[in-house]
Amino acid sequence: MKSVYLSRHAKRRMRLHDISIEQVTQTLEQPEKVVPSIKGRYNAYRRIGERFLRLTYREEEERFVVVSVTPRKRF
Repeated sequence: MKSVYLSRHAKRRMRLHDISIEQVTQTLEQPEKVVPSIKGRYNAYRRIGERFLRLTYREEEERFVVVSVTPRKRF
């Protein structure tokens, strides 16, 4: 798998919502759903316990750039 780069915004959101890097990596590796977003980005969704995790990321040649991480109650 490609390396994962977390933006400062993504790191803050992870800290705020108690989301681990392992959960982010799992979501990138095995998303339940991937939806195109704006500016060439994608939203990846995965169920983590009773909530869903939404990652907004873009894919570069050598890495994934995670722009934002958001817990959701549903898709």
